[in-house]
Amino acid sequence: MLLFLTMIVNFKVGRFKIGESSWASSNASCPLPILKLMGKSKSLIEVIPAKAELENFRIQHYEQENNDNLARADLDLIDEVREDVCAHVEMYKQRVLNAYNRRVSRREFHVGDLVLRQADALGPVGKLAPNWEGCYKITHIIKFGEYELEDIDGKKLSRPWNSCNLRKFYS
Repeated sequence: MLLFLTMIVNFKVGRFKIGESSWASSNASCPLPILKLMGKSKSLIEVIPAKAELENFRIQHYEQENNDNLARADLDLIDEVREDVCAHVEMYKQRVLNAYNRRVSRREFHVGDLVLRQADALGPVGKLAPNWEGCYKITHIIKFGEYELEDIDGKKLSRPWNSCNLRKFYS
């Protein structure tokens, strides 16, 4: 009964600042009936915190010597735990990489393929302007994903183009 009273009184005191008129109406049903049953006024109740009354299992069964031995054993095993965590992180990275690569669509082009390149927006372009321009031929593969292009007349473009800006041309 005392613990229940303590919790109610602590709840009523609370952290919230409420005006006196609001406080009386919002919390009127909380502790007053219990206080009247016990025959004490509100100001005479002693509030004992629940922490002082109850001890948990760890506090009751604590042994300093056993705790020191367990702490030393944990320090001996910390390298093994670190290795296990590193292995787990590597497996997680590999799973994320595989999930990403499953969704990526590769654009592979070969020498001689005809492609369209993404249109440059250098000047004022209206919304009806084409997104892709020209018909270009791949002349050289610099590295995977980078290609040198030339137009149909045989004129080489000034810079290499990435595969994300190229699209296969079907004639």
